[in-house]
Amino acid sequence: MNKNYIITIWVLSFVFSNVAFSAEREKTDLYFVGGLFASTNLWVADFTGFPDIPNNSPGFDFGVGIMPGLNIGIEKKLQKQIFGLPVRYSANLRVTMLSGKFTEKEFIGYDIEDDSYYKLYSNHELSATLPTAIFENSLVFKLNSMPIALKFGANVGTIIGARFEQSETLSKSERYFENGKSSKNEYDGEITDANPFYFGLTTGIRYESIKAGPVELLPEIAFNYSVTDVSSAVDWSAHNLTFGITAAYNKPVPLAPVEEPIEPITPKLPLPVVPEAPKKLDFTLTAFANNMRLSEGAEVILDIVETYKYDEFNLPNTLYYNKNELTSYVFAGDSIIKNAVLKMRREPKVKLNIISYSPKSDNEEVISERAKIIKNTFTTLDIDADRIRITEKIVDKKYKYPELLDDDRRIELRFSDGEDNIACRMIRDKSIKAKKLGIKIKPEINAEAGIKSFTGTVYSDAKGGTFADFNAKGVELFIDESFAKVHTDAGSPNTQIKILADLTDNEGKVEKRELQFTVIPNIIENYKSIEHNSSKSMAIGFCYFDKSRFHTINEDAVEYTKQAIKEGKKIRLIAMTDYLGEDEYNDKLVKRRMKSVLRLLGIEEETENIELIYRSKQKSETAFKRTLCRAVYVEIEI
Repeated sequence: MNKNYIITIWVLSFVFSNVAFSAEREKTDLYFVGGLFASTNLWVADFTGFPDIPNNSPGFDFGVGIMPGLNIGIEKKLQKQIFGLPVRYSANLRVTMLSGKFTEKEFIGYDIEDDSYYKLYSNHELSATLPTAIFENSLVFKLNSMPIALKFGANVGTIIGARFEQSETLSKSERYFENGKSSKNEYDGEITDANPFYFGLTTGIRYESIKAGPVELLPEIAFNYSVTDVSSAVDWSAHNLTFGITAAYNKPVPLAPVEEPIEPITPKLPLPVVPEAPKKLDFTLTAFANNMRLSEGAEVILDIVETYKYDEFNLPNTLYYNKNELTSYVFAGDSIIKNAVLKMRREPKVKLNIISYSPKSDNEEVISERAKIIKNTFTTLDIDADRIRITEKIVDKKYKYPELLDDDRRIELRFSDGEDNIACRMIRDKSIKAKKLGIKIKPEINAEAGIKSFTGTVYSDAKGGTFADFNAKGVELFIDESFAKVHTDAGSPNTQIKILADLTDNEGKVEKRELQFTVIPNIIENYKSIEHNSSKSMAIGFCYFDKSRFHTINEDAVEYTKQAIKEGKKIRLIAMTDYLGEDEYNDKLVKRRMKSVLRLLGIEEETENIELIYRSKQKSETAFKRTLCRAVYVEIEI
């Protein structure tokens, strides 16, 4: 049959069924429903793996999956309204899969090949199959003025045969783990301590305007929040967002005959006498901040520029401690933490690993407390705790040199992207200036009897009382640096401004108006480096004791030095060791460290305009100073 005929017959059938049923039938209160939907499964978790199964990840936190599903059930229209809205009770059996996959990418080190180095990542995956049968109870509220209905309810059901698979693979297939393969921790089986019961809450919205006789098609979007965990062994919830369409069938019954009402006769009454209206007095108090109209309780942003002049120097992201002490003695510890906070604010996807080391002979509680104090410092500075992981390492070694025990009393800050920002700033000067904020107050008055008196006052808690007075024409004020200085030095960061106005007309009527808003500071930090005339000095990388391979690389210094080599600038590369060890051994070690930096820069020893300087056996009384001596520095002529 021709396609156009089929479409014409379907449209005519739809119109006829609507006319027929609306003219001769009425609906019952019971509906039979069934439909299909697509489920976007959203996993929220906080675990690294299952007990007694090889660890797979540094931490799973979010997973996703898309699965089909179907539902069947009934709906009953309630006789009474709730909150003034028509309501249906809905009971549905929903069958779907809450399946999905976790993925996590972990930086594990550098891979150096010839004159290049690459970041090496470990890719963690965990997928699970979660077949579910859920009984949904909900109330559906029909909005009176729109073809929209809102749904709220609860789900009870079961998860049948929950299974999972996991693996860990290297980002470069030609590199291998300690097992000689490019993958490890591969496992599949039943989920440990899987929860057979499911309980959740549901809310959604659907469209109710597609009808064909006794059948309605109901497109619906719903979100199901899981109260129960997938497994009692780990923190893992499986929520889902569904998109689907449901068909609701309502068996019609004949309409009862309706008698037309008799329209009553309304007698005509004489028009009432309207007294003369009093003269109007309308008064509106309006205010604008930089031409934006302010409402009661509005918040106005005041940009305050804080300019800092600083010296820049390079340090590894490492804090050292004295034996069994909780506070680091490193003089630039605050700068190291502040730099790490700024990086995490600029790059919201980067995560931090706080690695706390301690010798076995020290108090074991100290290693945990040190890491918790550092993590609390980050969270106090508005860094989400979920982005921070703590790793504790007890070092059980016997050293030839007792000083090396002090090296093991440390905390290293490692970022998930493998980039260590080792530029620290020492603030030398600070200045404050506010961007001028204009406040315009404009009364809008309609006094038919005329104005007898008007008084207006602006109060500010940052100014200690009255800020300004104004008349019926209004006033324009400006908040500048002097206001900002009081603003930032005050105990409270915000400033409350209140505008009061009294108006009296010639008939004695009085109107009072009040408008209050809050000025909130937006601190804009501007950092300016103090320039030095002769040369620019930077650390290229830091090594562990007795090692020539860098554990921390200053990528900014590497790129800056490569550019300086191309421009033909005079460069001094300085390799160093600490004072521990024999003279002959340190002379060899300092040369190996120099070779490491030459490979990193991609140059030879006999490169023009480059001077190589070897400094072994440098004086270093503390673990922190010894770290600064286990490094290679560069000085570039400006």
